[in-house]
Amino acid sequence: MSVILYQSGVTEMYEPKNNTFTDQEILHVFNDCDFIKTSRLYEIPNTWCVWGEYKKIDETNFNRLASDIIQEDVFSPILFIHDSQIDPAWLLTDQIILKGYDQFKYDILHFFDYIAENALKETQKIREEQGANNNLIFLITVGPTEDKRVLFEFDPHKQSPEFYKDGNFINFAEKISEFLINNFKNRKLFHIYEDKKTVIFIKNENVEFLNNKLIESFNKIEKYELSKELKDIGDKWKEYRNKSRKKKQN
Repeated sequence: MSVILYQSGVTEMYEPKNNTFTDQEILHVFNDCDFIKTSRLYEIPNTWCVWGEYKKIDETNFNRLASDIIQEDVFSPILFIHDSQIDPAWLLTDQIILKGYDQFKYDILHFFDYIAENALKETQKIREEQGANNNLIFLITVGPTEDKRVLFEFDPHKQSPEFYKDGNFINFAEKISEFLINNFKNRKLFHIYEDKKTVIFIKNENVEFLNNKLIESFNKIEKYELSKELKDIGDKWKEYRNKSRKKKQN
């Protein structure tokens, strides 16, 4: 039994084919890394940690949760392996197995939650001390994507009233419009933002509402070219939706 913690925060159970992991089964998780590092996780008994390192670091791959757990910067997935599935000949395990697989899984996932909650509290505290705006976007967590990113839904009707005030909304509008203008594609889900760790989409019935909000915000500050590009995107999307409906009817 082992748990992979990806940069996005997505976790995955990972099992060896036989009783213990082989070198290749472990290295497979880090096949694009230049080096491998390991350590013991003393907070959870019977746990061995493995992660990768790169000669050239890509900051967008920063694994915040893993870094907080092992107190070292991590830019790859990290693997937490139960001692019972490590070859004893490697001389890496505790002498006594204190807990079985089920308890190991429970403890490790709850430890992730504990670390993540503390990190969030610390971030909020810093924002408050700096007088930063707390009208943050509200997202609904849907689950992991096939490529281990986190899929979120943005519902424009579930945001706080303060979110739509001019000074707050414009930063959101600029980021979303930049993504749409450069990356818009007709597909099953209407993506409004994505990066290496995250995908944010909006339900079809809310697309026109959000697009009108974006256009309205740019018209107010006389960025009419952006408004036109967003209108064109909205028209393309409507055309795609109409064609999709006709195909289903036929």
